[in-house]
Amino acid sequence: MLLGVFTAFMTACGDDEPSDLIWDFAPFNIQIKILDESGLNLLSRNAENGFYGADFSIKYNDEIYKVQWIDDGMAPGKTVSSRELPACFYGLYAMEISRWKDGVGPWVVAEDEYCLLFGEFDTTKKHDLSLQLSFPEVNQDVFAPEAVYHIGVWHSFRWLDKESYAIEQDVTLNGNPVQLDADGCITIVVPRKE
Repeated sequence: MLLGVFTAFMTACGDDEPSDLIWDFAPFNIQIKILDESGLNLLSRNAENGFYGADFSIKYNDEIYKVQWIDDGMAPGKTVSSRELPACFYGLYAMEISRWKDGVGPWVVAEDEYCLLFGEFDTTKKHDLSLQLSFPEVNQDVFAPEAVYHIGVWHSFRWLDKESYAIEQDVTLNGNPVQLDADGCITIVVPRKE
């Protein structure tokens, strides 16, 4: 299972030098969508009784990270103008989902379709992450979310040979294995109160 978008960039030295490749891998985030039972994105600005702007938080390594809402489509602190793609840990933020248009390109922002992101993490390292997502105490009269969602992510990277690699991931939500959606997100479905 892959989480987020992994991109390997290859560059080689001039034609007269050895052909060893230099690889650079995009870091990954843990991405979370909050939907109702009908599939409505509850983080959207236009979702009636939704959670746009609400105070989500994640507990990770005994620290609490409060959400930062981003409305300009740029992850916090992303000002590096380099081909290097280092992982920069930003904590928890919410922003509009980016995806390949029609699955192939160009990269576009899905307007008013938000997700929570936690990271970034180095793709080339092994990770065994345990997170606790706490829901804000808003719209409790409309929705019945669990107070805390436990998210587990196990991530492994290894070289198969000089020119190929393998990435493996397992993701759990409240102890149950989950499949990521087409955007690479964990989906949490929040039931409405009856």
